[in-house]
Amino acid sequence: MKKFKRIYIEITNICNLKCDFCPETARKKENMSINVFEKIIEKVNDYTDYIYLHVKGEPLLYPELEQILDICSEYKKQVIITTNGVLLNEKKEMLVTKPAVRQINISLHATKKTFDNEIKYINENSNIIVQLRNWNMKNRVVHSAKLKNNVYASYEEQFVWPDLKKEKIISSIGTCYGLRSQIGILVDGTVVPCCLDNNGDINLGNILNEDLKDILESKKAREIKKGFLEGRFAEELCKKCGYANRYLE
Repeated sequence: MKKFKRIYIEITNICNLKCDFCPETARKKENMSINVFEKIIEKVNDYTDYIYLHVKGEPLLYPELEQILDICSEYKKQVIITTNGVLLNEKKEMLVTKPAVRQINISLHATKKTFDNEIKYINENSNIIVQLRNWNMKNRVVHSAKLKNNVYASYEEQFVWPDLKKEKIISSIGTCYGLRSQIGILVDGTVVPCCLDNNGDINLGNILNEDLKDILESKKAREIKKGFLEGRFAEELCKKCGYANRYLE
């Protein structure tokens, strides 16, 4: 069985900020229950070693995050957390005690905070990798730098989120890592090809009711993946995705 490099699991689609960069989901705002999360982890256990606690929402806002991380440890999963950092100071002591946490990505474009104290604490008390991310660059050149041991900075161009409401198609040709190296699982169990499907428009099935194997082998999933491999988009949402442009270069 080929493993995915990452599986995104959206433990919450609730956020404590409203950034211009990040569109608000039209889906019902809710938290995933602990029981549902463990059921999902059981089902994806053989498919990846890396769990990303993000699609939409702020994972540090999740009330039982400590239990989520403990479950990931039980299943020997490494966790990557993407956060706006607002709650990082409050959660940092808990995070450094959890062996499942491999990396914390902090979105610098979300606030004007520098997080110096939080980064120092995490760096001095754990082996967790911290990546400072800024998506406000106006060119496609990816700038990345190692600031010190286990602390990195990356700067990339801001992209256009895919949105079916947009009339203009950005491109019908291109590719994506969706269904090849990653999938996303939304808070209600809906499986989507990638982490940018904000509203679950490309619904491949629900992992709570189906086996992941059957979802991945469905006609729809196979057609989407075949399109990516052939350099074309089979889904309308993909044709309106600004992020996919960088794969053309």
